[in-house]
Amino acid sequence: MGWTVYDNLPRAEIIRRLTKTDENETHRHETIKHCLRGNVMWAVIEITYKPTNQVKRLIGCYLLQQFEGKRWGFKDISEAAYPPSPTCPLSYLDMTLIANTEWRKEVRAYHERLNRNFEIGQKVKILDSPVVPWVVIESVKPLRGEYQGAKYRLPRNRLGKILAA
Repeated sequence: MGWTVYDNLPRAEIIRRLTKTDENETHRHETIKHCLRGNVMWAVIEITYKPTNQVKRLIGCYLLQQFEGKRWGFKDISEAAYPPSPTCPLSYLDMTLIANTEWRKEVRAYHERLNRNFEIGQKVKILDSPVVPWVVIESVKPLRGEYQGAKYRLPRNRLGKILAA
């Protein structure tokens, strides 16, 4: 699916519209939980099928983007379609049925990287960086490292495996 773009509609209003309960004769869509990770909105959506009263929960991913001028838009991606971001909260995985095992593995690996404990002196790979392939940890609070004399603030989501201690 493509992007849905609005003229002169602020980001907050798009989020309000995306999380609004929607209902018709056959089903009800309700966002029971949502959060933002930058310009990615995650949602747990509960769908109730009225004829059978069957309830289904799924994870929704909404990519939000500002276009030229004051135009904001979104692109919705279901879990089954493999969202391009692993930043979904772990609690959302426990609230829904599995629609994509591989993507869920990536989400769990992402959160493991975020929650790792580092020690001063460890050599750690930097993900997706052709300029700085690794750093040696110099400080854990705040997390900082050094590579070839230059010092860097280290976002945990960019750190890969530990290469040496």
